[in-house]
Amino acid sequence: MLKGNGVNVIRIAPFSAFEFFFYDLYKYHIFGGSTASVPDKLICGGLTGMSASFLTYPLDYLRTVIGVKVVEANGKQPTILGTAKEVYKV
Repeated sequence: MLKGNGVNVIRIAPFSAFEFFFYDLYKYHIFGGSTASVPDKLICGGLTGMSASFLTYPLDYLRTVIGVKVVEANGKQPTILGTAKEVYKV
């Protein structure tokens, strides 16, 4: 029922950290800091979301693969490490 939730918990911490980091980075270094207008802040938020999603996409992909994977023939549940080996051929 909660397959893939462990990966989601592991993914959300770096995703949030990247959001805080990139928002401040874009706001202060590209859009002028505290003088940024509302449209500038909206663009900054969009760029922030794209950057954070791009960097955490592999974890999001693993979460999806684990969530839809059926129990193996030997009865073992899929795990992060097992899925990573299969998906990325480690």
